[in-house]
Amino acid sequence: MAREDRPRRHASYGAFAGPLKVERTEDDWVHVWSDGIRFEGACGPLNLGELLEAFRDFVDNAVPVTD
Repeated sequence: MAREDRPRRHASYGAFAGPLKVERTEDDWVHVWSDGIRFEGACGPLNLGELLEAFRDFVDNAVPVTD
């Protein structure tokens, strides 16, 4: 099934424990923020794992929205 043919799911993510701003060195940093619906983040070249962990935490708090 093509991506555009898949049913879309809507969720409200509610409170996010962020924004998170960790700056250890010039290349070792993670910034994540959210408006409760959209997750955004940026990180140093070796910190993708930390950013994805924050995203997982964000998604784990999702609450389905009923129409």
